[in-house]
Amino acid sequence: MVKKKSGNDIQIAKDAIKMLWYGLEKTARDIAFLERRKVEDLKRINGTGVAHIRTDILSFESNPEVSFHFLVYSTLAYNFIDLVISCNRFNEWGHESLGDEIGGMLVFRNKVAAHFAYHYPKGDSHITAINSLSAANPVFSGNRYQVGVWRLSETHFDRKTGCKTEAKTPNWDWCLTSVHQTLKCRISTDERLLHLLEASG
Repeated sequence: MVKKKSGNDIQIAKDAIKMLWYGLEKTARDIAFLERRKVEDLKRINGTGVAHIRTDILSFESNPEVSFHFLVYSTLAYNFIDLVISCNRFNEWGHESLGDEIGGMLVFRNKVAAHFAYHYPKGDSHITAINSLSAANPVFSGNRYQVGVWRLSETHFDRKTGCKTEAKTPNWDWCLTSVHQTLKCRISTDERLLHLLEASG
């Protein structure tokens, strides 16, 4: 028998949703500020304010402040989405309906923010482990920060057939600003959830 949620349980869930959304909004505002500051820096350097993405490891920035925001945001967003899905009031949500970029963010949370693949799960390959450790380093493309863009590929050679196959790497590249806009658009179509969050001020 499934235990019906009490009024108190529902209120606790609502409070948690509001708390998580507050954190997501604040983190997104902080990243937007860092992106504007980066654009100003680029204007001083090259006069355009635009950076074009490179595919080599040298395009990474060693920027703990930006990386920290991506790690925090992915963890908050993972909990926010799961909590919204688990609440009967918002059961029209589902991971499959949230799009590829949010999917990439969820993989990033699992492989990077929650625990580096370097030590868990143990079945991950050496290449996946290296990718996991490097995925938190941001790149700046256009006027947005992204993570998980650069990845090593892993080739397997079958001695019996002489064939080479390239292992698929996790899709964990995402842009915090874009993901947050996607979440906000998704919320704007859910009147009950929108009302809850607006009521929180």
